[in-house]
Amino acid sequence: MPAGIAGGGLGCRYSQDSVSSNTSSPIALIVPMEEEARSLIERYFPDRPVPCIGSDVFEASVGGLQVVLVRCGIGKVNAASAAAAVIMGWSPSALVVSGVAGALGGDLQTGDIVVATGALDHHLDLTPLIKGPGRLPGMASPVIPASSVLAGKLARAAEAVASRSAWPSRRPPTVHRGVFATGDALVNSISAKEGIVARFPDASAVDMETAAVAQVAASASLPWACARVISDMADETFDPREVLGYASDEAAGVIAELLGELALEPWVGHN
Repeated sequence: MPAGIAGGGLGCRYSQDSVSSNTSSPIALIVPMEEEARSLIERYFPDRPVPCIGSDVFEASVGGLQVVLVRCGIGKVNAASAAAAVIMGWSPSALVVSGVAGALGGDLQTGDIVVATGALDHHLDLTPLIKGPGRLPGMASPVIPASSVLAGKLARAAEAVASRSAWPSRRPPTVHRGVFATGDALVNSISAKEGIVARFPDASAVDMETAAVAQVAASASLPWACARVISDMADETFDPREVLGYASDEAAGVIAELLGELALEPWVGHN
């Protein structure tokens, strides 16, 4: 049984062959939606998932690399509870978030890949207790920085995917570095988008999970990283078919590339 939870005290039912029994700590992938996780599960995770606090946790060895994938569901609460559970139950060496996102930056187009330099909670505002939105007590900045080492590996994986991808009827995708703004609402109007940009002008993309995972990872002193594919422009042109289609497949391709690289050059360190 994985260290940290005796008898499945958090409602998690672990398999006896859990990857956490391996001496090496696994990489934990946090993927919100079934559509975003499907191709990864079909490719790497043949076994039935382990139910855990409303999430499904899949376990596998990928080229000798121990990996767990958590299909957590949409939103900050789901993402945070899943991140906490996988940390306590599987003792991962790092958390990696994958999925789709809406564009905030004007240089982004659908199909582009954004690798996180950090993440912030755009709904968090303790003014006037704390000066400036997005901050909790003790935070000098609203941005929780990502691991530069893992971000570099994700960027290389993203470049490999972008070089052979072609978003339908658009220019070839490009890879960007930037900050993810995370909130509890789906952003699909220009007014909502402009409001986020006005408060956090350095944010590149918007989503509903990344900052929650980042906050849990930071609390546990674990490195984290994130790569998401721009599926929409976070405005009235939002098209669910694109969000749940090509963008999800492209995001899964980035993770597949990352796992291949980590299998050849194992992840070590917390930078």
